[in-house]
Amino acid sequence: MSSSAPAAARKLTGPIAAYHEPAFSRRVREALLPQIDVYGMNEDELQSYLGRQVGLLSAEDVADARTAVHRLIPVSTLVLHTKFWALALGPGEYAGALDNGTLMAATRYCHGDDFTDEDVERLRRRPRRPESVVFAAALRARMGEAVDCVPGFEFDVQNPTTVGLGDTFVGGFPAELALKGHR
Repeated sequence: MSSSAPAAARKLTGPIAAYHEPAFSRRVREALLPQIDVYGMNEDELQSYLGRQVGLLSAEDVADARTAVHRLIPVSTLVLHTKFWALALGPGEYAGALDNGTLMAATRYCHGDDFTDEDVERLRRRPRRPESVVFAAALRARMGEAVDCVPGFEFDVQNPTTVGLGDTFVGGFPAELALKGHR
């Protein structure tokens, strides 16, 4: 990235890696941890790290899982994204970035690769999953201001696109941070 880009955007384009070989993934993560402020994963990755299932609509179980995974990955902010919600645990304001990541992934789910700005705006106005709204409030009550949690969208899609949703979330999240000049 050019040196004329905003500092927040330069920082966001730092090392980004996903490796599916566990031993190599661990080596890469350990080497990069000193450079990472925000570390993200989906529910499958979370459960794999912990070696157990996590009740994704249980504020108690998710809070406990966060504590356990934080021992393994000691970053200041941990982002988790699921079909039910996306959350950031740690210092900073991430609700807008979580919402943008969730919106982009949901739009891809509904429209695949071929979506328009109008599709995004229509989806933005859709209601959120009621069970996810309840979860987000319960998690906030349990963890306080250390957590931002955005409920997922409610929809029923005949032929959804399910490949690349995590990657789409991961693209939408830092894009919003860069647009807002996040530091």
